[in-house]
Amino acid sequence: MAGATACADVATDHRAAFVQQVLVDDNRIWLYRAADKVADKFAVMADDPYDFMRGSAALHFADLSRPVAGRASTRFLQTADATTVLIFGDPHPENATVCRAEPSHHEPHPPLSVEYVDLDAAGYGPWTLDLWRAGLGMAVLVNELPGCDYTCWEPAVDALVHGYVDGLDPAAPTSVSSERATDTDDWGDVLVDLFDESLDEGGEQKKTNKYAPLDDTETARAFVMDPDTRLIPLSLDEHRILGQLLDRMALPPHFRLLEASRRLGSGVSSIPALRYVVLYDRGHDGPEDDALMQLREVLDPPVFPGTPAQGLAVFPDNHTRVVSAARQLWTRPDADPRHVGAEVEGLSFKAVSWTSYFQDVDHTKLAEDWEEDKLDLDDILALAHDLGRVLGASHARARTRDGIVGRAVIEADLHAGGGPAVLEAEVRQRVRHDLHQLYTDHDVFRDLLDTEGPLLGAENFYDGVVP
Repeated sequence: MAGATACADVATDHRAAFVQQVLVDDNRIWLYRAADKVADKFAVMADDPYDFMRGSAALHFADLSRPVAGRASTRFLQTADATTVLIFGDPHPENATVCRAEPSHHEPHPPLSVEYVDLDAAGYGPWTLDLWRAGLGMAVLVNELPGCDYTCWEPAVDALVHGYVDGLDPAAPTSVSSERATDTDDWGDVLVDLFDESLDEGGEQKKTNKYAPLDDTETARAFVMDPDTRLIPLSLDEHRILGQLLDRMALPPHFRLLEASRRLGSGVSSIPALRYVVLYDRGHDGPEDDALMQLREVLDPPVFPGTPAQGLAVFPDNHTRVVSAARQLWTRPDADPRHVGAEVEGLSFKAVSWTSYFQDVDHTKLAEDWEEDKLDLDDILALAHDLGRVLGASHARARTRDGIVGRAVIEADLHAGGGPAVLEAEVRQRVRHDLHQLYTDHDVFRDLLDTEGPLLGAENFYDGVVP
């Protein structure tokens, strides 16, 4: 008994050291200049298993690169180019967003589409990796719903895989008319509700009015700087960098800067990132053309399991990588019309729209609706199928590193590996193993914060990390 207990203690200590090392290394670039924001990120990750999943992609990938007992080997990735597909890297459910391209004279009512909008981890890798990562994200989301367990998340993961295979079909629906968004049988109720919110809240400029409300004259706006909006004034250095960014980015016609601020702590993985919010218009004196966009730095992509660190060997820089990936993976290149990039002082930045026409899947809102009986398991399964279909369609339309259409590569590899039924069983088995590991690691992570401090003991890894 004593020997068995000692072995268990050694294994626990080994895992804790591994978790600590990977997460400290993953945040190293921010530890040197924004240690307090890294501590905020770790605190968010500690509070919620889903947020831990969002902030620990590097840990998941590091695990997938190691031989681990209990994880099945794949029957796929056997054909040429199957490991060089353009993938998102981290297509968890909250990365799925209802988008709307910009209206024009030729297209006054552009369709709404569902896209995985955050491409910070995008690169060339195994097509199955996105499916495994999406399956884990869906499993955590569903497992956290009150009263749910494997009887909920397993069928949700199956639905995700079914949707993925459906999305490989060129006829798979990927958008909906913005003139009749709710009049569709192609999407489940969760996304239909987001289509409705997009049109209702976007048309009334809800986000712009929240963060930069009109003054008493209803002719000018100003940012609300307070803890609720998490907007703060820019420092002199931040002003300088923003000015250079705006000079180098492709901006909307007749762009006119009205105000700028920094926003703190948005998302999970990128909480410590330098993030600007810009209020601008197109030159009209009234508020009808006022709009917001965000500019955020983009770091190096992760190293995908089973592939060399080649992300920046293919793309010249990170902002080119994420913008180029969007042009291929999204339903239409202008799904986010503000999605452009630039580099300043060695930092890569991307710009994104910040408007209520863009509506994200929100795991907290889903949990609330579940508890209030506004959602049932059928709604969750429909959402999983929809998100899987979006992922499959994205992979199918993009090209591999050598320029081959993704659909042809994936369909050939899917057939060689045994087909959809084998894929479904394999993803379910992998997610079962990785879900258990994620909850174990979440407990280990919380213990490390208690014993090592809010930075996981990073000050012991690098001199001078903490001011």
